Amino acid sequence: MKKLNLYSLLGLLVCLFTFSGCSSDDDDGVSSDDIKNNIVGLWETTHISGYTYDDTEDEKIISVDKDLPLEEKERILFRGDGTYKYYYYLETLGTWYGGSYSCKYEVSGNKIILYDSKGDIDGTFSVTSIKGDKAVIEYTLEEGPQYVCHTSLTKIEE
Repeated sequence: MKKLNLYSLLGLLVCLFTFSGCSSDDDDGVSSDDIKNNIVGLWETTHISGYTYDDTEDEKIISVDKDLPLEEKERILFRGDGTYKYYYYLETLGTWYGGSYSCKYEVSGNKIILYDSKGDIDGTFSVTSIKGDKAVIEYTLEEGPQYVCHTSLTKIEE
């Protein structure tokens, strides 16, 4: 799946993405400890910029820089036990849906690696900043390193 969404990334956030990013000792200053100390909680996507896929059948790459309306937001709950759960908004019901299962994640350097229910890598995201209730992640679309998507997240629950 090529559409941007955290589960597709997360599955958002999933194209089985190959993501770009810097190592933990790069200038961005985000370390594995920074992420581990701040990641636990419920996060919501708020803004995307760079490149993503459009909503057409062809899923063409488009340039984007926008705050996300409710129906396009996604949520991911990172638990302290190394599991996560992905949520998306069901506009027709006016509620968030997350399914009944959780999957594993791990932090390595400045990356968060998400695994699907079979234990395969579902997505890898570079954390470019994380402080308090704000974080920015990035990943590269499958079409090449020139197509990077930056996603801003806000922690809405501890």
